[in-house]
Amino acid sequence: MEKYVAYYAAADEHEFFNTTEEAQNWLEEYDSQDGISEETISGKNYIAEVKLFSSYRITDEKKNYKDGEWPYPDEYDNWGIVEYVPPKDARQDDIEEKPSSV
Repeated sequence: MEKYVAYYAAADEHEFFNTTEEAQNWLEEYDSQDGISEETISGKNYIAEVKLFSSYRITDEKKNYKDGEWPYPDEYDNWGIVEYVPPKDARQDDIEEKPSSV
């Protein structure tokens, strides 16, 4: 899992990278294509180390209940909590396990 995120303010885009060098190259590539943006000049671009990622953990599922007993809104097939975990503990499949209506 990538450890750094770079943000290019002029395009409101971000990317994840394994090294700060890769992140810096990505930012410099933007400026070389479009010219140096006002956002770059004013310090709005950044490279940051990612400390925590969001992770969704299912705590209950509709399939565990009989008709009418599900205590959560009907549009959800599962219920859970969002936790923030270090990159080494973040699971790539968390996106696939989010509530079905999201």
